[in-house]
Amino acid sequence: MKYDFDIPKLVEATIPAFMRGVRQVDWLTALTHPVSFIHNAFSNFISDTNKRLKWNGQSISIKYLLQDKYPGNFEIINQNLTARPFFIYGSGDTRNPSVFNSGSPLNPVAREVNEFDPDAVDFIINAPAIAVPDEPTKDEVVALVKQYKLHSKRFKINIA
Repeated sequence: MKYDFDIPKLVEATIPAFMRGVRQVDWLTALTHPVSFIHNAFSNFISDTNKRLKWNGQSISIKYLLQDKYPGNFEIINQNLTARPFFIYGSGDTRNPSVFNSGSPLNPVAREVNEFDPDAVDFIINAPAIAVPDEPTKDEVVALVKQYKLHSKRFKINIA
């Protein structure tokens, strides 16, 4: 969600054109300084909260699980996906849902163009090449992560 707005620009836009003198704009900008201070504090709070929400116990547990099982230092980079998709199940197959992120849970809008990004992932695992030397080992790591991750989370493994 966007919380940004420019208070000096807002002050200038709300004053009638014949009253837009330097003194009036500076005076109203000074009067709105407390609002600007509160807005900056709120924006910093939202930014810090979003950074903290990236990490959850599940991704930290998966990191230590992989480091216990394989040699090397695994790194997990959490993505903060703000647009959460809705899961719409097809009429015949409840195991393969269609995913869309518009509408509401009670009245979803299905099959809109460019509404769902299939390449977006919730977390990225950077695996060392020493731990994942070949394709069967990568498949083993993928299976292990799939076993312990939350069902709705998507991930990608990069081998460095």
